[in-house]
Amino acid sequence: DGFSAASSVPPRMPLPPTTKLALETVEALFADHGSDLARARCRAEMFCAKRENERVSDLVYGEFGFMALASVLAKHRDAMPETGGVFLDLGSGIGRPLFYAAALAPRAFRDVVGVEIQPGLHELATEVTALYDAEVRPRLGGADAPRVKCLLGDFLSAADEKDCGEENDATRDAIADAWANADLVLVNSCCFGDALFQSVERKAARVLKKGAIVVTLRRSLVDVFRTSEREGEDNRRGAREVWRLLESAERRHSWGACVAHVHAKVA
Repeated sequence: DGFSAASSVPPRMPLPPTTKLALETVEALFADHGSDLARARCRAEMFCAKRENERVSDLVYGEFGFMALASVLAKHRDAMPETGGVFLDLGSGIGRPLFYAAALAPRAFRDVVGVEIQPGLHELATEVTALYDAEVRPRLGGADAPRVKCLLGDFLSAADEKDCGEENDATRDAIADAWANADLVLVNSCCFGDALFQSVERKAARVLKKGAIVVTLRRSLVDVFRTSEREGEDNRRGAREVWRLLESAERRHSWGACVAHVHAKVA
């Protein structure tokens, strides 16, 4: 009847939600998908790395703090689009920061994208995404609310690569699209080895658009310079700064305090 139909529609949240309401909403989503479950799933997989260049420490599980992300969004809101933006989390685990972003800035982000290489963590993230679509997205504006997309794959893979493990063409294309359109990129790099961090750094300098905000943990991006790609040219003519450091501040995360570095891509 009409009463049943009306009562089945979740009440809308005030937009944007208060910080307290955003946190409560996300924590309710994860009631049956706690961090302990994620860490256990991660431990079961991290010693089964299939790629020769994959270090165990690169796969250590940890979650970017809610208040850390809330602070970044509040302090650097003017550097991001008012609507239609793209949030990208590299190594998104079970997706908690994705839902933080969706709840904290439902008008700013159209797409909230996470890329995770461990199938067990990705599986948990897709379960939470289904709950978000059913229980939270209707309250954040329905069709206008952020779309959360969890991708299983290597965030360093390129759309034109053909040997990327279990990734299919659609996944590689989706990862490439997220990189190209990202307005805010989260890199939970606290345990990244030098090789992985430098690979992320090079790719970010190469493919992110000008104006993108990149947040890294523990270490900051170095000044990366673009040089001419013409064959045989090895000078630094026309080199220019790529990153501008906006902020470095200690923030709390799931494992404790760590310095978060906020950069803007200026070239």
